[in-house]
Amino acid sequence: MKRFLLLLITALALPNAVNAGVNPEVHNLCKDVKDYMGCVQANSKKEGWNPFKKIVEEKPKNSFQPTNPEKVKIDPEAIKQRCSKGREESMKLGKIGIIEAYESCIKDLHTIGGTALDIPFEIHKRCESERLVDINSYLFCVTDNSKWKLPQKFSSQKINEFYKSSVCTQNPDYLWNGSSCIKKRKKETVYYKDKLYTASRICPDGEKMRWQTYGFRKKVEELGCMTDKEHEAYWRTAKQRKREKESQALKEAFNDLGNAINPPTVYCDSFDYGSGISTTCKQY
Repeated sequence: MKRFLLLLITALALPNAVNAGVNPEVHNLCKDVKDYMGCVQANSKKEGWNPFKKIVEEKPKNSFQPTNPEKVKIDPEAIKQRCSKGREESMKLGKIGIIEAYESCIKDLHTIGGTALDIPFEIHKRCESERLVDINSYLFCVTDNSKWKLPQKFSSQKINEFYKSSVCTQNPDYLWNGSSCIKKRKKETVYYKDKLYTASRICPDGEKMRWQTYGFRKKVEELGCMTDKEHEAYWRTAKQRKREKESQALKEAFNDLGNAINPPTVYCDSFDYGSGISTTCKQY
């Protein structure tokens, strides 16, 4: 009798137990059917439906966002260890400015941030030793000699320009004009008879200081800043004037010689006015 009652209670409770996981329409259709589970499964539209499967709330996929490695706080002790290693090697080589290099190393790595220790040590050591003014030269060296990616907070264009300008200004004979390295213009010099002459000013681009000699002792003087075409035109005009002057002098010399050989004829007329004599002469 007890066994019969237990089976009856189980049969009556089964539809209600699975009701939570069954479509209401399917439940109403199958609630009076002897094989309730078979009916529900046969009339369910959901493939692979299982009324006894635990229903859990699905978490959205790809909800995990990885931490940006650039924003990760770098371990100060790891930085000191890396910079100390470079300092020890520099001391063995007898380099100068070791303390300053150690301090700049720590400062640079802290400035870079989370990916600073991803830089290969050999590259770091080389670039730190070639560091010029500030971190830009170091970053240029690292990115130019390794596959390490520059953090987004730095501008690769500015780093390249800064590094090139720094290298340029290391040479006192060159000047950075904002986009390229150009050689500084200096006052021009010229040697003449073992004597050095220096120009009084620096000529603009495209022009040179021009010189000439004059006088019996051939002294050197400036003609001024000229382009090649201006210099050519100057000497062409100077030669033309010299020829004209020589031609005029030759003409005057021939006239003087002709007058000496054939002196001009002079005719004079005199008139007596009673109170005096007036004489007028003409040369022919």
